[in-house]
Parts: sequence; structure tokens; C-alpha cells
Amino acid sequence: MALIVALWRPGVEAAPPVQPVSPAEVSTSAAQPDAAAAQQPAQIPAEGTTPAAEAPRGENRVNATFFAIHAGNYEVNYTVYLELCSGAVCFQMSGWAVYGEGPPGNYTYGVLSGRWPGLGDVVWEMRGATEGNESYGVLKMCIADLCYNETSKPVVVKMAMEEAAGACEAAVNGTTLRGALSKRTHVRDFLDLEAAANETACFYNGIPLAGEVHIREGEKRAYMRIEAVWLREFDEARYREVLETLK
Repeated sequence: MALIVALWRPGVEAAPPVQPVSPAEVSTSAAQPDAAAAQQPAQIPAEGTTPAAEAPRGENRVNATFFAIHAGNYEVNYTVYLELCSGAVCFQMSGWAVYGEGPPGNYTYGVLSGRWPGLGDVVWEMRGATEGNESYGVLKMCIADLCYNETSKPVVVKMAMEEAAGACEAAVNGTTLRGALSKRTHVRDFLDLEAAANETACFYNGIPLAGEVHIREGEKRAYMRIEAVWLREFDEARYREVLETLK
């Protein structure tokens, strides 16, 4: 799954309450973000909504370069739904994440929010990037007015294309794309789980546009679903921006 989900562990140092801040809001046009947009933080999605689902700025069309985008040269914005269960107790989080992959490295940032049983409203702000053999990641987890920082390496969750199991379709940038369906089962580390994961994904030019994963270890279960909202070429300026905030 082309997405970085950071791991939060209790017991880390508490940080003062802060508002989640991510790199500049992203436009669907091929132009670089302007200076004003670069100062705008990503907004925490209101309950039941996600910024990634909002109508993008500019024309919602696929340009000629779209079809040349491929694994190793792309940026994609996903809506994300996550459910974690322990026994009969479950909680859900939803939000968005941007993921880019290019020659110099990968980057991601996003926000998930939800209501945890007994804890109330919870917000995760995550950022991550790679440079050569180095990986950097940070997760800020806020419960009401109390925030914790986790700066260990994030858990990278990336769906991989295996032998095609048929055809699939995904609507991205206002256009329906026909791709290849992939299914596989393998052992994966995900948050505090290490168990067999059943993955189903729809790939276009090697890029996962939609997918879901089920993981179970004893009484613990996890389910994640992603859907791409828009897709464009790798943005090196944004990659450098995310990387600099982490180093």
C-alpha cells in the first residue's frame, strides 16, 4: 500500500498541544504550489469527512502526461479508512494521505482522525520520507489536548503487484482507469501486529489506485482501505519540503 502509517507507542515523551501541520495543500494541476498555498497547513478532517474527497481545484481532467505516469514517478492522494479491533472492542479512523515516489526517494504526509472508546477524539498526523538508505518518520498523536510525539521510523505499508488476478477499474482525476487486480497473502508487520495479511488491490501502471488489507493475530484485527482521488507526476519540490521537515 503506497502509504506510510506511523507507529505510536505509549510511554513516549509528551509534547505541548499543537495543531497538525503538513506540507502545502496540493493542487491537481501540473503547476507548482504558489507561495501563499505553501503556507497553508493541511486541515484536520471533520468527523465523517475527508479533505481528499473534496472537489480539487482547477480542471478535473487527465492530461496527456497522466498516462506516462508509472511506478517510480508519481504522486497520489488517497482517502484512508482504518479499523482496529481487540476482541469485541473496535475503533475506526478516517482521513487522507499523500504519497509520492520518484528517483531521489519517497515521501508521505496525511491526517487520520476518529473517536476511540474511553478516550474520545484522537488525531494522528504523519509524515515520512526516504533518502538513499535512510528513512525518516514522525507521528504526532493527539487525544483531546494531550499530544505525543513518536519519531522512530514509520511502518511502511506498501501493496506490491503480483500476478494479475483479473481486471479492475478505479475512478481517478475524474476518469475511470482500467487496471490489473492483484491478490496475495503474506506475513506483514502492521502497527503492533505481525501476522498474515490478505491484500486485494487495483494497479494501474504499477501504481495501487485502490485496495484493502485484512490482518489478524489472535484477538487483534486490523482492516485498511485506500482509494486514490487524484494522481500526478512525482513532485520533487514537495519531496524536498517534506524531507527537510524531518531531518
